[in-house]
Amino acid sequence: MTKLLSFSLFQQGNTGNRYVTGLLAQKELLEELYPNFLVRVYYDDSVPSDIINVFRKWKWETCKCPISVGLSGMYWRLLPIWEEDIDLWYSREADLAQMYTVRKAEQYWEDYSDACFCGLYVAKDVSRIPNKLFGGLIGGKHNACQMIRQQVPRDELLEKFNLHCNYLDDEKWLMGRIEPIVRNTLFRYEINRTDTFEGERDGRYICPIVTPPLDSVVGRLSLLERTHNGFYFADNISPYYKGGTLPYSIERCAATESRIQQLNITTR
Repeated sequence: MTKLLSFSLFQQGNTGNRYVTGLLAQKELLEELYPNFLVRVYYDDSVPSDIINVFRKWKWETCKCPISVGLSGMYWRLLPIWEEDIDLWYSREADLAQMYTVRKAEQYWEDYSDACFCGLYVAKDVSRIPNKLFGGLIGGKHNACQMIRQQVPRDELLEKFNLHCNYLDDEKWLMGRIEPIVRNTLFRYEINRTDTFEGERDGRYICPIVTPPLDSVVGRLSLLERTHNGFYFADNISPYYKGGTLPYSIERCAATESRIQQLNITTR
């Protein structure tokens, strides 16, 4: 069974460094929460070759893409949908460290749900757009991807690579083209921040915030800092991207890895 995690990695403006830093920080988290998954990074020339070589040393797959036009690189991570030999696939954000709560919901979907596609549900009190699919928090089983391939040609996605893309454009495309196809087989999960209820309710799976065990990677990170949503972001692990417009360098990678080592996380 082929299982894949896909990431888009490119640097745009004053936030690009955080995605490189974030992905460098995730190696052991991915190994802990997604064992037996292949990791694939889609990237362009804005990412230094030294960084790509680190990923290759980790045995991650790397796929070079055309230079991102605006934020068009966000579409790259959707390419596995059109690969027939993928049995289970997740698209992820490079600056979002994987979270026990998200993984718990995903595992419930994998093991117990007949739904073929999954995505984080955004409640109305969090966003003005309910039932929204986020490009970095979706996943598909083989039959869902097959349904999409039958109705959306791969060339339609490839065309997006060369068109200027603004923030949220990829999510609008997902909601307009992909969501109608998988709507009847969509597993929606919601992170519950207010009580301990867990289970299916109102057409979605409710998962309360999970406190990770302290002997886990995420558990050790939780001793450092936590964001308001319970997600662990790159800036909680490394402050180096906050320099913004400065070009990324291997020295910053070394500084990032030094900080990770302080947390007792092995990166090589």
